[in-house]
Amino acid sequence: METFYIKSEKDKATLLAGVEKMMVPFKVYLEKYHDKATHPQFKYLWGIVYKRIAEYTGMSAREVHEYFMEEFELEYVPLLSTGEWELRRKSASAFNKIDIAIYIEKVCAFALLELGIYIEPAT
Repeated sequence: METFYIKSEKDKATLLAGVEKMMVPFKVYLEKYHDKATHPQFKYLWGIVYKRIAEYTGMSAREVHEYFMEEFELEYVPLLSTGEWELRRKSASAFNKIDIAIYIEKVCAFALLELGIYIEPAT
């Protein structure tokens, strides 16, 4: 399976020209690219969100992290070697700015609805 990033209109045109030459059937997997999650986003997640939940539950911040990653961050991804799909847990280090924002919302909603903990939004 071939993988590459499309960063310009020229790259997009090259991809489309290549697709037109391919014999059918074939598979295509596209994923929108966003910038990596920022240090302030991770600081808020670990320093506020996980800390508040850990204090309430008696778990460590690491245990809280492991629990929520298993709960909310499973995904199907294509295996480059075979093209088949595999269910696996995402790595927080792979979060982009959008992924982490959505993840934090899920964790905060869980904390409020299941534990009764209100976690103030990031400023």
